[in-house]
Amino acid sequence: MIKEINPLFPPPSLKTLLSYAASSDIDSVYKAYIHNPRRELIGFQKDDLLIGCLGGERNNDTFIIRHIAVTPEERGNNIGSSMIQFILKSPQVKEVIAETDKDAVDFYRKFGFTITSLGEKYPGVERFDSRYTLM
Repeated sequence: MIKEINPLFPPPSLKTLLSYAASSDIDSVYKAYIHNPRRELIGFQKDDLLIGCLGGERNNDTFIIRHIAVTPEERGNNIGSSMIQFILKSPQVKEVIAETDKDAVDFYRKFGFTITSLGEKYPGVERFDSRYTLM
């Protein structure tokens, strides 16, 4: 089941999930969800356990995906796909954007995202802009 997460009252496993998706200080990442009113978190629950989360930022009718993570034991079970589909079906969203690495390009491509290389944004690391525009 997918539901919105209130960052002021997070499930205990939220920071662990965010650590799978964020390379920087998890406390800083988490505080951004608390203090920035445009930031949102949704979670995927199974048997009352949070096993996936997707965090992003709304900018008018654009949703920018900042983090997406699934517990290691649940990966490959379409949880990430379900969360992406949830965002794509949101009536307020006209465009979804994610910056990603080479490993996730095919994940976004299967939903119809347009993929554009951003080049080597960090030494030895190519990044990609992934965009989906709803009609």
